[in-house]
Amino acid sequence: MLKKLWGNVLIILMLIFCFLSQMTVKVSATAILKIVKTVDNKTTYPGATMRFTYVVTNMGMTDIRNVTVLESLIDENSLTPNSVDILTPGQCTTFTATLTIPSTTPAGVLSNSAVATGTYGNNLTIRTLPCSLTFVVENNGQSGIQTPNNNPVNNNQNSNIRVISTVNNENPNTGDIVIYNVTVSNIGAVALNNISVTDNQGFNTVINRLELGQSSQINIQRTVVETSGSFTNIVNVYVPNGPSASDNVTYTICTTPTIPTIPTTPTIPTIPTIPTIPTIPTTPVIPTIPSLPRTGEKCTYSLFEYLFNLK
Repeated sequence: MLKKLWGNVLIILMLIFCFLSQMTVKVSATAILKIVKTVDNKTTYPGATMRFTYVVTNMGMTDIRNVTVLESLIDENSLTPNSVDILTPGQCTTFTATLTIPSTTPAGVLSNSAVATGTYGNNLTIRTLPCSLTFVVENNGQSGIQTPNNNPVNNNQNSNIRVISTVNNENPNTGDIVIYNVTVSNIGAVALNNISVTDNQGFNTVINRLELGQSSQINIQRTVVETSGSFTNIVNVYVPNGPSASDNVTYTICTTPTIPTIPTTPTIPTIPTIPTIPTIPTTPVIPTIPSLPRTGEKCTYSLFEYLFNLK
């Protein structure tokens, strides 16, 4: 009876241990995945090629394997790379893809979305929320975009402008200098004058004139001050009483786990050696001189002394 009771207690303890072990695995396998999507030009036209960038970051505390991006307008196999084997905690990676706008696409606003997926733990699947992005397709100089004065873009139906903004480093570190390369192009049928170029960081300049088909490049430098997350630079171009356009580019700072500094071992000061004390020579022993007899004292002589005195 007692043996059976102990057997039941052992089974209960084993069940409790297994339950606690499963709870531990679930807590330690927390996974968080993030995706940031950008496009090289938010204003395009039929036949043009657009370049999309997807920055995927492991924001959790466990490795995420087989990371891929699923795009609503682009085939999965067209992304570079197709997949990433593993993302460790804090690590990020960049996917790119291109899309050619069909020649039959009408003017208007298009939208697409992307999600990042992967696996973690015991082949559990993680999937981000959709990251959507919109862009404008222009056709025959008509886009429906409004200028800052809320007037139609193209008062002159023959004028049109395009801006493309890129960044030289999409995953910088804090303190790095990033360079935005802004290309402003006259894609209309007439020359454009006094083109204003600004961004959301206070940059401001004017391009005096762009002939038909001419482009102008501008470099904007910025020091990265953020320690984590993403930052979007928005560039706007505007022609007085003419067309306008905008574009943006985003960089993402990959958080790297901080490695604690190992304290250096304190240097033990050298103890100065004690100087050798010279040996003081011993004082020679002065032999005792026998006292001479006085008058009236009794003297005793040895045979040696007697013989010596005889000589």
